Amino acid sequence: MYDRELYHETFSRLHTSPETRRKIMNLSEKRSRRFQPARVAAVAAAAAVLSITAMAVAFGGGMLDWFGREWDSWTGQSLGENQTETIQRLTQSVGESATDGDITVTVDSITVGTDNLWALLKVSGMDFSQQKEYGFGDVSVEITPDPADLSAGVVSYGTRLMGVDENGSLNLVLEYFATLPTDAQLSAGGYTLELSLTGLTEGGYGSAEPEIAAEGTWRFSIPLTVESRSPVVTIEKAEVPSWNPATDAYSSEPVTLTDIQLSDTGIRFRAAGEFISDVSAVLEDGTEVRNSGGGGGEEKDGTHTFSYTWVVPVDVEDIAALRFGETEIPIKK
Repeated sequence: MYDRELYHETFSRLHTSPETRRKIMNLSEKRSRRFQPARVAAVAAAAAVLSITAMAVAFGGGMLDWFGREWDSWTGQSLGENQTETIQRLTQSVGESATDGDITVTVDSITVGTDNLWALLKVSGMDFSQQKEYGFGDVSVEITPDPADLSAGVVSYGTRLMGVDENGSLNLVLEYFATLPTDAQLSAGGYTLELSLTGLTEGGYGSAEPEIAAEGTWRFSIPLTVESRSPVVTIEKAEVPSWNPATDAYSSEPVTLTDIQLSDTGIRFRAAGEFISDVSAVLEDGTEVRNSGGGGGEEKDGTHTFSYTWVVPVDVEDIAALRFGETEIPIKK
């Protein structure tokens, strides 16, 4: 049985400490920026990987079940019909497995967005406990061919522990994010996910250092195929408040955003100056869709490009406004 309070309490612990955030920032490219809102999933900067896991909670379904729990945790609501259809449209069934020793890892399915993807991983071959943390000692993710020159942007990926399903398999979700140019979409087709997982780890909840529970390496090469390219709503220009991380407050000077693109899975835009803000989408029914993190960097012309990922995919046609701090920008349709 699903316990919303337990689920929310469990994953609300996925906060990074100031020291951890500093280390992540130091691992980034010089002109790169990766930032998260209050509640954070697993992240990694540049070529580094920081895996964050939480105490397992009962998990028994596929990607739609996981997104449904995420949505319920954030909003207290069930997924709507349009939202469910959007997630299904963006999700491809995979079912590809790799075995090393006694452990088999299966990529069950992948949900592909514009700048991001989620992959459901199922692990079998040993007895898993709901009271322990699991992950991989090393995770390597590449998208081929490289969709963009990411030297001015950010690539981030990591795994989140979802729990043990009714079949006794361990369930984790791999999350990948990259800042891409406005004309590139991972969901456009033609890309391949190259994934390598090394060393299944196990540890008590909150333990400082997990131990290797099973040696091995599990590799996958999976073409990203989706039903259709994610629709995009474009806004030419908007002025929003700028967040100053040094003062932890909004600046009195607004920042001009251009080339704003909204999709089912997030938002991209350009800014005339450095910009950090807690951007969210407001749906037609008033529900606020927060972001799970974002990143950006400085271009050669001095402008900055940014991308944010919605915590759960939504139908872009259901987005009524964007919210930057206390400022709302209506979406004209």
